[in-house]
Amino acid sequence: MLRSLALLFIVLGCLYFLLYPWLRNTVGRKKLFRWFLIIYGVVALASTLGKVFLN
Repeated sequence: MLRSLALLFIVLGCLYFLLYPWLRNTVGRKKLFRWFLIIYGVVALASTLGKVFLN
């Protein structure tokens, strides 16, 4: 799970630099934060289910 979270933060860091002009808008930041929470939840759930079913 730690590896998947590290990869998620790396991808988000790259997206931040790609989407920086859009992020200057407050609405854009709120939408990005909401999507980050959704993706974080999906990755955490997939990682947990993967560990359960692979063991």
